[in-house]
Amino acid sequence: MTEETVSADRDLTDADFEILKGARKDFLARTDMYMLIDDLPQTIVDKLTAYRDAVRNINTKFGTEWTKESHVQWPEVPRELIPKVSEPFEPPPGMPPEVDD
Repeated sequence: MTEETVSADRDLTDADFEILKGARKDFLARTDMYMLIDDLPQTIVDKLTAYRDAVRNINTKFGTEWTKESHVQWPEVPRELIPKVSEPFEPPPGMPPEVDD
């Protein structure tokens, strides 16, 4: 084990826990809009609910299961919620890349 490996697995501090709590809040906020869609297929609703529950419950891991940096494992976002873009957006010919209003 190298010195770099040891330092990468440092103990989490109170400041780290505050950062993790902020990330938790952000992850939940990013899925709030999906909860407002009335006709979302039930399979996606189920996966979304399970994801949000897992994210919401990570606060119980702070200081217990998550005491070192290497312990932090966020739940995986359901693939159905990740936008699928096959090609990057390009403006039509003759249009500037950015239009100022």
